[in-house]
Amino acid sequence: MSDSASNQPETIYDEEHRQLRDSVDRLRRGVDEAHQRALAAIEAFERFHTSLKNHFAAEEGDGAFFDEIVSQAPRLSGRADKLRAEHDAMLKLIDELEDDLKLEEFVPWASIDAQLSNLAETLFRHEAEERELVQIAFTEDVGNKD
Repeated sequence: MSDSASNQPETIYDEEHRQLRDSVDRLRRGVDEAHQRALAAIEAFERFHTSLKNHFAAEEGDGAFFDEIVSQAPRLSGRADKLRAEHDAMLKLIDELEDDLKLEEFVPWASIDAQLSNLAETLFRHEAEERELVQIAFTEDVGNKD
């Protein structure tokens, strides 16, 4: 008798409805988790943006990193100017990535990941070039600064 009862249409539909409710619950949890991850990503971008902006401002301030480099080795002023310009470009990219993350619509995760990888490469190369400027400016002997 229990076999025939389990084959009744209402029992079959009850099971399907339970499965659908479970699916909806999983979907809601997934969406909530994605939203929480997106909020965490936005917060991480904001912290990184602030750190990067402060770092660049410290390098560009009066008497700071770039001024010291150019003062020590004026021939490096063109390279220093190029690196200063990259600061603006990197900050602009971070702004754009933050804007993408804040969209209420579909977030282009693959695009954001690729752009973030490019930004990381640019930043790491940029920092290496800055280290090179320090080495050139403060370790190469090119004679008197008359």
